[in-house]
Amino acid sequence: MHPRLTLVLLALVAVVGCSSDKAKPREIGTAAAYIAIVNWELGQLGPPATNASLPVIYIAADDGKTIDAGVQANVVHTTVDQAKVRFTDVRDDAIDTGVDGKPVKDDGVLLIVDKIDGKGHSRLEVPVTVYRSETDQQRTTLTLVATTDGALVTSVSSLPSPTAG
Repeated sequence: MHPRLTLVLLALVAVVGCSSDKAKPREIGTAAAYIAIVNWELGQLGPPATNASLPVIYIAADDGKTIDAGVQANVVHTTVDQAKVRFTDVRDDAIDTGVDGKPVKDDGVLLIVDKIDGKGHSRLEVPVTVYRSETDQQRTTLTLVATTDGALVTSVSSLPSPTAG
């Protein structure tokens, strides 16, 4: 074999060997997770009626903590054409407590989301309670997977509904 050809082949093997290292798995960012959850809820609502106002979706953390303002801004900006997304630290701010049945304000829905920590995870299970009124609540676990442009809900598992209180 020609010495130059051998050198070129060795160089190619070295380059291919280096480039075949395992790529770092995608992580699910917090904003991407919330956007995926909002998109999932919009899919549950079905297509909007002609000339209907945008659906209202309130989001609260299950632990009552404030969701990062940057995450909130990202979610609101990304979904602005599909829904009116509002974050709240206090669930009662989203609920019309003076009305029988305690429905969500603005004919909306309240998504009570468990802690999201997608760091280092390309797949994540997130418990979410979908609250429409005191007697209309569904507890689910959403399975999210990382995608090239964020995250996507790939499956839903139902959990026992909370008791009205």
